[in-house]
Formats: sequence, C-alpha cells, structure tokens
Amino acid sequence: MAQLLKLSETAASASAGKRRVVNTGSSFIAMSLSQPIEFTNAFFIAQCLGLRFNSLMKPCLLISALVLAVSFLNAETPKEFVLFDGKSLDDWQLVDSGGSGQVEARDGELLIGSGESLTGTIYKKAKDLPLTNYEITLDAKRTEGNDFFVGLTFPVGDLKTAATLICGGWGGSVTGISSIDNMDASENSTGHYRKFEDNKWYHFKLRVTPESITVWVGEEKAIDVDIKGKKISLRPGPIEAYAPLSFTTYQTSAAIKNVKLTPITAK
Repeated sequence: MAQLLKLSETAASASAGKRRVVNTGSSFIAMSLSQPIEFTNAFFIAQCLGLRFNSLMKPCLLISALVLAVSFLNAETPKEFVLFDGKSLDDWQLVDSGGSGQVEARDGELLIGSGESLTGTIYKKAKDLPLTNYEITLDAKRTEGNDFFVGLTFPVGDLKTAATLICGGWGGSVTGISSIDNMDASENSTGHYRKFEDNKWYHFKLRVTPESITVWVGEEKAIDVDIKGKKISLRPGPIEAYAPLSFTTYQTSAAIKNVKLTPITAK
C-alpha cells in the first residue's frame, strides 16, 4: 500500500498539462492524456474493476492496471460545442444568394428573415468540429411564410461532403434529407409529410455516424436512414454555397436557438 501511495504522490506532483510521468521505482511510463487526471481516482476505478494491488504485484502488471484504469477515466462525456451563444453572430457568416433576407441575433435567438429565395448563414468554424459521430440539437420555429424554416446543412464524414435536413419544404409539405443517391428530400425514402404550426417551438436532434443519419422531432424518431455505400450530396443549386454547416430558410422567416453540437462515441 505504501508503494501505491508513493506512486500516487509522484503522479500528483508531476508537471501539469497533457503529459504525466508515473514513477514506479524501477521504471517510468509516460502517458499522453487528453485531459489532466487524478491518479488516486485511477486506483479507485482499477479496484472497482476487480484489480487487486499488493506488494507482490510486479511493476509491469501495476503499470498495465493503471493504464487500464486511466482509459476508463478518460472515457468522459464528450465536449459540447455551443454553435450559437444567443448573443452574437461572430462565428457565423451571412451569404446572399440573391435577394436574401436579413439574419440577426436578438433576444437569445438567431433570426432568419424571409427573402426572395434562400436566406441563411454559415458557421465559420466547421473545420474545428467533428465531421462524423456527432449530434446537433436545436430549437426552431417558423414565424412567417409557408416553406422550410429549418434548412440545416451539415457535414457527413468530411468538409466536402454535406447534406441538408429540410423541415417543411416544398410548400410546407416535406421533411427529409437532401440528397441521397442524387435524390432530394421529396424523392428519397426520408421524405415524409409533417405539419409544423407557426410560432410554435420544435426541438430537433440530428445524429450523423458513418453508417446512418437519424433525426428526431421532439421525442419522435422521424428519420433513420442507412447511408453506408450511398452517395451523400447537396441538392444542386443555391444551397451548395452554404456548405458545410449552415442554417437556411426558403421565402420563410424563422427563429432558432439552443444550437449545440456534441460528439458521440463511435460504435
């Protein structure tokens, strides 16, 4: 036990940051960690896993047990990215596709005004985000118009591959993903009718993995499509200027808030 306490104290006094050195008395192991970690917790986790320490344990076995425990501690809830803070559009860039409306931040909401065609804004820091194995959540409502009020364009695997979640498109009649195998939301299997009321908040969750795209509207799973081996692309036209991550509307005004991206653990 004294050896463990000595090991814990040595680890705790190691230089702060992403590199920690553990002194086992006879050898050193340098571990690059994604975040600083308390080794006393590692001992606790290791014991919970049924790893018993005693004075007869060989140093190599002790090291292996600690590494295993550290890996469990590092499997924390993934970092959450707030894409819109409700205060400014510093991380967003307005794109005028010709006759676009106004986009502004007000009262904690991202407001997209109605234009002659598409109106929207692109997230500037998409390259710093996960491109697969992630979820985007948001709340949105249509405030005016009769076409899609959520056009969420999102990356699928890399920055050059993207698709768009359309909610209330084609005159308010279609919700789905554009495009899969060159078929847009009105043509592929994700397209379906869903009624959205004006000035009513709806919660959306989009999940992207290498195998599938899944969408929830409220608690209902509205879309779950297998994309493995399929071509994912944007619908040809003005929407291509809004890749890889953006919000758009079509001749419709909308309010959007609580926009977050969360990495998820790959299966």
